[in-house]
Formats: sequence, structure tokens, C-alpha cells
Amino acid sequence: MNWQLQKKKAEEEAAENKVAEVAEARRKAEEAAAAKQAEEEAEARRQAQEKEQAEQAAKQRADEEQARRKVEEEAAEKKRTEEAAARRKAEEEAAEKKRTEEAEARRKAEEEAAEKKRAEEAETRRKAEETASAKQAEEEAEARRQAQEREAAERADEEEEARRKVEEAAAAKKQAEEEAEQQADEETEAQPTANDEAEKGQRFMDVVAEATRKNSETEDPKKLTMRKAVEEAVAQKRAEQATEDAKKKKGKAKKKAAAGGSAASAGEAKTWEVVGGRQGGGIVVREGQDLKSPELDKLAFGAEVQELSREGNRLHFRLLSGEGPSEGWANVLSREKKELLKRR
Repeated sequence: MNWQLQKKKAEEEAAENKVAEVAEARRKAEEAAAAKQAEEEAEARRQAQEKEQAEQAAKQRADEEQARRKVEEEAAEKKRTEEAAARRKAEEEAAEKKRTEEAEARRKAEEEAAEKKRAEEAETRRKAEETASAKQAEEEAEARRQAQEREAAERADEEEEARRKVEEAAAAKKQAEEEAEQQADEETEAQPTANDEAEKGQRFMDVVAEATRKNSETEDPKKLTMRKAVEEAVAQKRAEQATEDAKKKKGKAKKKAAAGGSAASAGEAKTWEVVGGRQGGGIVVREGQDLKSPELDKLAFGAEVQELSREGNRLHFRLLSGEGPSEGWANVLSREKKELLKRR
């Protein structure tokens, strides 16, 4: 009985021990689980903290990297800006230097070109002046030669004209004297001649002069002055009488000569043919008799003209046929005494 009680007690104790062990094991297991859980939680917290710290460190590193990159970028941008500015400044300085050098080169080139041009212009002017001087000298020499030739021709024409006029004057004078003598002979029968009247006046003046001379021996100064005045009046009267007589004779001679010339002109019209100027397009024609009068168109070779008047070597004409001015003056002979106009 006791044994059973003991056995039951032992079993109860064993059961209690087992329960206690189980409880202890459970407690230990729970403690171990709790400890493990705590460790896991601590590990998790540690890992979380480490992760957080790692993230913070990574973020910090990222921020630092971003900040460094930003600083580097800013530094690089600043460097690029400074380099670009320096490059631009260097380019501008180089361009300005190049422009200055080019401007200086252009200025020097322009100055050299201007100097060369001035030298060439001066040389051209010098040559032109030399040429002009030589040409002027030649022209002056030619002008002098032509002037001398013209003067010689004019002198020859004038001498010829003077000779012709002298001859005509001598002929006219001779004819006038003959006509005057004839007229005097004719007028002698009807009335006293002008010479008789002149002789009478002369005799009267001689008588007055003789009387004045005789009285002058006893005349006082006043009478002497009067006598001189009378003598001067007598001399003046003589001169007037002689002039009047000469004019009368000359007028009569001119009338007769004009009448004769008109009759001859009415009876025969003189014509001339141009035989000179074949090579030069004709002969020279001027507006008047004077060799310095305005020059007209040339009178063509072969033209026929009518003589209006002639003064020595100068012919006043009217155009009948051919080419040339309708009227003018031309030379009959050239300077070399070659025939320019030929009488038909």
C-alpha cells in the first residue's frame, strides 16, 4: 500500500518534475525564443540602424558628391567662361592688332601708291610740259614762219598794189592834166580861166604885200603886227585858192575817168576761171580786200567768176558757176607768183 503510495507519489513527483521540467524547458524555450527574438530584434534594429546609417552615409556621400560635382561644374564653367573670355579677348586683341597692321599696311600702301602716283603725275606733267613747250616752240616757229610768209606776201601785194596805184594815179593825173588842158582851151573862148582868176588874185595880193612892205619901214610896232596879220591872211588865201583849183581839176578828172570806166564796164563784163588750188580744195576767199578780213569758204578749182573790181593782186568777184561763196575777194597770183585766177 505504501509502496503504491510511494510509487504514486513518485509518479506524481516524477510527473510534477516532468511538468516542472517541461515548464522549465518551456520557460527556457520561451526565454531562449524571447532572447532570440530580442537578439533578432536587436539585430534587426542594428541592421536597420546600420542601414539607416549606411543610407545616411550614402546620402551624405551623394550630397557631398553632388556638391563636389556642382563645385567642379561651377569651377569648370567658371574656367570655361574665363577661358572663353580670355580666348575672346585674345581673338579681339589679335583681330584689333591685325586690323591695325592691315590699316597700317593699307596706309603705307596708299601713301606709296599716292607718292608713286604723284611722281608719275609729276613725270607726266613734266613730259607734257616738255612736249607742250616743244610743240609750242614748233608752233611759234611755224607761226613766225607763216607770219613772215604772210607779211612777205602782204608786202609783195602792198608793193604791187602801191605800184599799180602809182601807175594808175600817174595815168589818171596825166589824163586829168590833158583833159584839164583841153577843158581850159575850151573855156578860154567863153570866159576867163581859173588860172587867170588865180593870177589876178595873186597880183592883187602881191600889190597888197608890196604896199605893206613899203609902209613897214616907218610903221610902229602896232602897225607891224597888223602887217604880219595881213600877210598871214594873204598866205592863207593863196593856199585856199590853190587847194580849190586842185580840187576842181581832180573832180573833173574823176568824173571823166568814172564815165570812161562805166562805159567800159557796160561794154564788157570780165570773167575769170579758177586754175589754182587743185590739191588744196580751192583757193582762199576773204570777206573784204584786207588780207586780215574774215575768211570764207574756198573757191573750187574750175569755178567761173565775174570781176566786180580789182585792186592790185586782189580781185573782187561774183560767182557765176562752180562751188564757192557767192561773192568775195581772192588773190589773182600766189605768193610764188603762180596763177590762181586766169582771165577768160
